[in-house]
Amino acid sequence: MAARGRPKKIIEAAPMNDVVTRLARMEEKIEHIHKCTEENTTEIKALRHQVAMGRGGIKVIIWLGAILGGLVAIYEGLIK
Repeated sequence: MAARGRPKKIIEAAPMNDVVTRLARMEEKIEHIHKCTEENTTEIKALRHQVAMGRGGIKVIIWLGAILGGLVAIYEGLIK
């Protein structure tokens, strides 16, 4: 009896033009990814700057509220 099994897969070598074409496509994709990464980096920096400004604004509002609240408490204490 002959041994049964899968027939052997014959792998043909890709022509050099196909390899060069694939490498060119991969290079284009890598350049696109690099550009997207640079854009994301600049957007992230801008967002961090905005968050830092927001935090600073909140701190100023809290300090002003505390000072005004203290002044109002002192004023009402002097009146009564």
